[in-house]
Amino acid sequence: MDTIGGDQSRERPVGKQKVLIVEDEHDIAELLQFHVAREGFQGRIVASGRTALQEIGRQRPDLILLDP
Repeated sequence: MDTIGGDQSRERPVGKQKVLIVEDEHDIAELLQFHVAREGFQGRIVASGRTALQEIGRQRPDLILLDP
């Protein structure tokens, strides 16, 4: 498998995997997206569960981060 950085302990496929961030507080959502992008992932923010379900129907994310 091709990996980023060659560090086997943090093995990840090459290419941007999608992370859906479900968070209604803008500042927190932006912070999460910053860290997700810094790690090489493509982050998308939505503010509600209803919008998250619509987004999941359009593009299946590889990971979903939910606001508790």
